[in-house]
Amino acid sequence: MQSHWSDFYSHSKDDASRAVDAPNATQVKDGIAQAVYSAVPEAGAVEAVGQTSFDVELTAVADRTHSIKVIQTLRVITGLSLEEAKRIVLGAPAVVKEGIPKADAEAMKAKIEEAGGSVTLK
Repeated sequence: MQSHWSDFYSHSKDDASRAVDAPNATQVKDGIAQAVYSAVPEAGAVEAVGQTSFDVELTAVADRTHSIKVIQTLRVITGLSLEEAKRIVLGAPAVVKEGIPKADAEAMKAKIEEAGGSVTLK
């Protein structure tokens, strides 16, 4: 058994030394190193592309007559009570729904805007 573990240990030491030499190898081949670094996106780009869930925020309601329509729409879309929906509309800007998929968020935004509310997706 000792030979088995000693083989493993010697291979892992070799792999570690290769990993240490890897940056030197990429420095020698500048074209490849630049290609690898340019292929890695910036942190902000990853967040924008990788966002999978959105928050729907009611930012404003056009006027008093539209607020009734927006309250009714919120109740239908979210299943909120009359009191909760009214609190969101009167307290705008307020988050209507958090952490939903993009398609659902866009559909919700379209329905609220049709009723007379202004919505942003975050």
